[in-house]
Amino acid sequence: MEMHKIYNVKPFRYIKIGDPMYLDDIETSKDIKMVKRLKKLVLNQKTPFTNRETKVIVNTEMAGNRTLDYRIIIYQAKKNFIHKDKVLDCLMKGEMYTDLIKEIRQLGCDTAEFHMFVDDEMIRFNTLSDGYYGTSILLKNNDALCVDISLTADAYSWENVNDIIKHLFTVL
Repeated sequence: MEMHKIYNVKPFRYIKIGDPMYLDDIETSKDIKMVKRLKKLVLNQKTPFTNRETKVIVNTEMAGNRTLDYRIIIYQAKKNFIHKDKVLDCLMKGEMYTDLIKEIRQLGCDTAEFHMFVDDEMIRFNTLSDGYYGTSILLKNNDALCVDISLTADAYSWENVNDIIKHLFTVL
């Protein structure tokens, strides 16, 4: 049975997601080429928070009766953004509304972990392996920011994931 939960949360001002080694190297390295490459693998975004609506959706990815992954979708959009619901529907299906996209980033790690900072809160996530764990999508005109992250069920439970959401975000 697939599980699904939608949280309406307080809009955030700042979100940063990345491998802790990448985040440290971006801050301290003098190697401009390396820093430029690493910046493409992390999200470090100040967001307009007034007149915004923010949702966090948690889904399970199933194979038969076995949970494979937990999918966390973070979606912050202008309240008056006319494509707000269509974009969210596309995200839920794993699709993209390409006409509206300004920037897409594949989020990756080489340390089998990543950190997520939302305003003043932080959580460390274990991916159990190196590679890509998510995608961030910034829409044109700052109409919306979308983040789609996968967590392995080998490291997390439904309860863990939902507790993490309640820690990182102010649930309304």
